[in-house]
This record gives sequence, C-alpha cells and structure tokens, in this order.
Amino acid sequence: MNNPETRASLILRLGNPADDAAWTDFLEIYEPMLYRLASRWGLQNADAEEVVQETLLGVSKAIADFSAEERPRAFRSWLATITRNKLVDHLARRSRQAQGSGDTNVHRWLDQRACESSSASVWDWQQKQQLFAWAAEKVRHQVSEVTWKAFHRTSVRGESTKEVAADLGIREGMVYVARSRVMARLRQAVQQWQVDMHSHDNDLGK
Repeated sequence: MNNPETRASLILRLGNPADDAAWTDFLEIYEPMLYRLASRWGLQNADAEEVVQETLLGVSKAIADFSAEERPRAFRSWLATITRNKLVDHLARRSRQAQGSGDTNVHRWLDQRACESSSASVWDWQQKQQLFAWAAEKVRHQVSEVTWKAFHRTSVRGESTKEVAADLGIREGMVYVARSRVMARLRQAVQQWQVDMHSHDNDLGK
C-alpha cells in the first residue's frame, strides 16, 4: 500500500462514489497521521478528532480536483494544506467560543436552499420532503449501500456516528466521508432540479 504506484491508484479510486474500499484503505493509512498532526497543536482528544473529521470532509469534497498523476509527495503536501486550514479554522472558532456540532442536517440545508429560491411559497414542508425524496432516490443508486446507510441513519434518522459505524462494521471516519459524499450529490440533484424548473418556467412564459 505504501509504494507510489499503489498510492496513485488509490487516489484515483477515491473519485468513485461507489468505491468504499478505497476510502477504507485511505482512512487506514492517513487517519492516524492526521490525528497525530492535530494533536501536535496541543488539541485535546475530542478537538483533535473533530479536526480529523473536518479534514476528511474537506478531502472528500476536493478529491475530484486533485490529479492522480501528481507525485505522492504532492498529494501529501495537498493533504497537509487541507489539514492546516482545518486546524486554523478550528482554533479560530474556539477563540470566538463558537457553538455547533458540525453535523449535517438535511432539513436545515433544504431551508437554506429555500432562501435562494425566488418562489419561497414552493418550499413548504410537504414539498421540501418531496424534493428530498426525489433527490434521495436518484442519489441512492449512485453510491454503495453502506455509504447510503451511513448517511441516512446519521443525517436523517439522527443516530450516533459511533453506533452506526459499529453496526455497519466501518470506521467512524468513513461515516463522515459517506455523509459528505451523499450531501454533495444531493446538492447537485437539487441544483439540477432548480435549473430544470427555471427552464420549464421560461418555456411557459414564451
């Protein structure tokens, strides 16, 4: 797993939303390293773990923009930059005594999307639920069953990350990654829905 060829292959596989094994391998290699790096900044265990999870979320969101052809050293530098940024963000929040769990909340996100819509009346509770169900049905077939269950049980049903990870037989870090990957695809689905609706409205106005 440590030779450059295998690592380059692993980086490439991380872009596949259905490849849970790639993320499991990635976490096995890098999660302990990220934790040690966070701990060196004098963070307590819970704070260090939070920074690690924030870093993993950042990696899952940005991995598609990283070229797998880059040298392994470049990837480590890229990963270190993300980690440092998350550390700085975390320390800044602490200095402002900010509150918040950082957990994804599907309905809060949909409410935010509502604020961006010019037709707020469309976003009543029932239609928000319908929109989420529509997007979820599309996204569910784009990811593995384990990824979907990790997302749905923690972000929709509100179960604890630790409990879900143990039940599914995966690392806790994988649950955070799964939530980020699914939410990214849900956002894409909803954005596409908005584009289609806007196009439809324009056609009706002609």
